[in-house]
Amino acid sequence: MSLKSQFLIGSLIAVSTVFALLFAGTGIRLQHYFQAQLGAHAQDTATSLAVAVNSALRQQDKILLDTTVQAVFDSGYYGRVAVLDAAGKIIIEKTLPPANGDVPGWLPGIVKLAPPLRSAFVTSGWKQAGVVEVTSQPAFAYRELWLLMQDAILWICAAIIFTMLLMAALVRSILRPLVKIEKAALAVSGRQFPTITPIPRARELGRVVEAFNTLSSSVRLMLGEAENLAERFRKQTLTDMLTGMGNRRSLIANIDMLLESPQGEYALALLQIEGLAKLNSMIGHEQGDQFVRALADAITEVPHLSFIARVRGTTFALLLDFTTESVLKGKLDAICLRLENVCRNFGLTGEGRCAAGAVRLFYKDTASQALAKADEALARSHKFGSSVVDCAQSAGMPSGQWKKYLQEAISADRFRLYVQPVIGHTQNQQPESAPVLHYEAYSRLIYSDGQLIKAARFMPMAIRHNLAADIDRLCLRNLLQHMNTGNAAGKHYAFNISHELLCNPAFPEWLSDELLGSAVAKSNLILEVSESILLASPQEARHFSEALLAHGLSFGIDQFGVQKATVTELARLQPAYFKLATDLTRNCADVEEYCEYIAWLVKTSGILDIPVIATCVEKEEWRERLVKAGVSGFQGQLIGPVVSLENPDDIEQDVAP
Repeated sequence: MSLKSQFLIGSLIAVSTVFALLFAGTGIRLQHYFQAQLGAHAQDTATSLAVAVNSALRQQDKILLDTTVQAVFDSGYYGRVAVLDAAGKIIIEKTLPPANGDVPGWLPGIVKLAPPLRSAFVTSGWKQAGVVEVTSQPAFAYRELWLLMQDAILWICAAIIFTMLLMAALVRSILRPLVKIEKAALAVSGRQFPTITPIPRARELGRVVEAFNTLSSSVRLMLGEAENLAERFRKQTLTDMLTGMGNRRSLIANIDMLLESPQGEYALALLQIEGLAKLNSMIGHEQGDQFVRALADAITEVPHLSFIARVRGTTFALLLDFTTESVLKGKLDAICLRLENVCRNFGLTGEGRCAAGAVRLFYKDTASQALAKADEALARSHKFGSSVVDCAQSAGMPSGQWKKYLQEAISADRFRLYVQPVIGHTQNQQPESAPVLHYEAYSRLIYSDGQLIKAARFMPMAIRHNLAADIDRLCLRNLLQHMNTGNAAGKHYAFNISHELLCNPAFPEWLSDELLGSAVAKSNLILEVSESILLASPQEARHFSEALLAHGLSFGIDQFGVQKATVTELARLQPAYFKLATDLTRNCADVEEYCEYIAWLVKTSGILDIPVIATCVEKEEWRERLVKAGVSGFQGQLIGPVVSLENPDDIEQDVAP
């Protein structure tokens, strides 16, 4: 319940109590008043009637006496009127049965009005001739009291409503700064640090807002400094300083990322433009630098390129979607034509020749192997004078056969899950004694000969034929079934989803419904999304994050640190953790800049309270370096092997067709 609601409810109770006490006090005073009025009324009537019946009583004229008493009694305000002689004997008596008037039956029970008996002496000279006794009828008093109570209740209700409206306006005015404070607090929980303006006039609220703004500014300043240093190290480590695009290290990191977490089929292309040496010698190195930047700008303007890097001199590397050899060759020829136009603009007519060689990235390759093959294709391009695309390594099952096989595998559920532990920060502990944060689940396809195929092999084909989302849903159902068993009680599992599923707006609700039908807590399942996917579809990523959080689910960002997104930008999606890109882990011991870069990434994430986990930790030296950098979680062969979800003794053996 909001503070405003509590304040108004409390005010309503207080105001209602005050008016109720006033009403009760007024009721008691009215009770005494009407009781006194009944007595006075009876006494006045008795006195006046004693004078009226004096003559009839002395003459013992009963007819006149009865007529006089009846005239008074017929007014209906009396319960009993009687005339007694001097000896106390009743001469005339008129009575009416007790009545409370047209009022609710509970009123006489609460407000007691006793019918008062009053009397007056009838005298004859100095002698007492008789007595007149009058008892009032309280029905009319009850009726008047009831009418007064109704009017009082209406006025009291109107007064309460008017008072509460005034209180609501006052509370709204007083608590308006608290609404801003609440929004700012929610923004902080979403890893944002706003400043509240203007400062409230109320001293206490003003001090709270000033303290909040000071804290927010300090954290924002710390975050900005840490992020600037992290970005500086990223540029020094992963960026070509002349063109601002990626360098060779960044290229290798992106190739490794695509090979380990495939989200489609990709090709690596190398472009080399001649003429830089001549330009440097004829005009100077400054003009040569302008030439290189012009080439980089021309390549950057080409749409649908996943990544661009300058390898050396005027040699550029491209990562782009792979479709067919002819389509890829046509795109490379168009890029070469664009670059040769740049050469002509710098006066390199015959010397500005562009060569291009490309290879398809294959799941068994490493980044070094892919670059070596691309270099060979580039050499053949120089020899033949045209672009060369080498897809010989893609030999295997044809695309159409892959589609049929995957469809049959989905129908027959020929997918198995393997898991690998992710442990917490160990520092001086051995990995085997560290707490397990969660288990990352990997999907594996059972081939016709019973051997397993990694997702890196079959997912590109699944994505090509729009089957990736179906595979992810099937594997998630299998994972939830296992999590419902006693062996998985209390354990947390993470599963990496495809770009197709991220862009499906109905997926979060589907997953929430699946979890509602099981005994698995929503907090026990974590979805992982590659950073490159989030950056490729920022709008869908934001909607995905909001929908997951609305359903009580969480997600982590995988392959983090090699893209251009800042920690603050990704933190707005409110991830549960960051997992470092594999290339950062593998080179943390050899490249000192990587260690410093990771340390600043960890520090920036720590300000936002987002833990950083290292993946592919295979050597103790790597783990020690990462611990020193502040990494709080570890995953890899050094930590634990990839084992079957159903049988932990079954360590993964991968053979591809």
